Formats: sequence, C-alpha cells, structure tokens
Amino acid sequence: MDENQIHHAIEQAYQLIVEAHRNMTDIWRTHVLFTRQWWLGVGLSICPWLLWIGFRDKRATGQFLLSGFTIIIVSSWLDQLGIAMGLWHYHWEVIPFMPANFPWNFSLLPVTVMFLLQYKSGIHPLFKALLFGGFSAFVAEPVSQMADLYHPVHWKHTYSFPIYVGLYLLASNIAKKGIDCGKSFQEDSNS
Repeated sequence: MDENQIHHAIEQAYQLIVEAHRNMTDIWRTHVLFTRQWWLGVGLSICPWLLWIGFRDKRATGQFLLSGFTIIIVSSWLDQLGIAMGLWHYHWEVIPFMPANFPWNFSLLPVTVMFLLQYKSGIHPLFKALLFGGFSAFVAEPVSQMADLYHPVHWKHTYSFPIYVGLYLLASNIAKKGIDCGKSFQEDSNS
C-alpha cells in the first residue's frame, strides 16, 4: 500500500467515526436525554464533587486534587482502551461527545479516592486499596450493570479488581509525594 492509499484509508476510517458520532448524537437527542438513566448520570457527575467541596480538608486540597486528577486521566485512558478493544461499553451519555463513563471516571472514582486518602490517613494504603478495589469491582460495577449503565462484553469484575487496587496505590503515592513536596517547599521558604 503506498502513501496515498494509506491516507485514503485513514480518511475513510475517520468518516466512519464522524458518521458514528452523528448517529449517536441523534440517538442521544431522541432517546437518551431526560431519561431516568440520563438523570442518574447527571446526579452521579455532580453530587460527589459537591460532597467533596463541602467535606474536604481545605489544608490538603491541592494534594488530593492532584491525586484525583491523576485518577481521572489514568482511568479515562484505561476505559477508552477497553471500549476500543470491545471489552465493555456504556450507554446513556450525559452530554454527547463526552464519554458515557464520565460520571464514573470524572466524578465517582476520583472523589471516592480523595475521600479515602483524606480520612483515616493512619490506615495502611494497601488496606484502603483493597477496600477500594473490592467495592469498585464487586459492588459498584455490578450495580452499574443492573442500572443499565455499564455493559461488560469480554470482561469480568474480577479483572477490574487489581486495576482499581493499582489506581488507589498510585493516587496514594502521589498524595504522599504532594505532602513531601509541600514540606520541602515550606522548608525552602523558611530558610
């Protein structure tokens, strides 16, 4: 295949993506908007952040947000990878052109992790990671599946468990580094 044929093939593939987005937007507008699942997605996108704003430790907001944003980035990337590979899919987008997993990756996961990091900080991170992984994989995913929000195709909840554990440990490590960086910065400022 020469370079022109490659460019043509890529353009055709992109046209399929554009057409698929157009079809999904039409379905969203006519069949998804204002449904029970749509309202559930809106609530799950907004309420966790409102709770976190109300109950966060204001002294450590930066380190927790850094951990939360890391969870957003990594979980979104992993989720898109799984969707692209046909391992699972979601329905009921809150807003077209935003992933249907928005409430999960941009709200529920990061806020849950930030609360776990904030409360009972003396508990070993591995214990909290196992708790987070177990709850996310074996409670939240099945509930999302029963609510018709999440559809595993070639995926089992047990596969998710180590991923959630790793996500929590990553966030915990970043929060700890944020604390260390904050202390170093304060020590440098006081010198």
